[in-house]
Amino acid sequence: MPPVTHVTRLGENATCSNETSMLRVEDYQRWLWLWGRRLWWMWVRLVLRQCYILCATSQWIL
Repeated sequence: MPPVTHVTRLGENATCSNETSMLRVEDYQRWLWLWGRRLWWMWVRLVLRQCYILCATSQWIL
């Protein structure tokens, strides 16, 4: 996770750097949430597909 505060340069004030860093953290959290949801749905679909295949093969065996 990126640090909340970053190094100021050329005499920037601390408030401006804190605001930009907070925006960066929010963007990072939004990106992580979107990718987490996408991977979650991929995993759920994979599990449902495996269960469907297992149910189909078990019916064929029976």
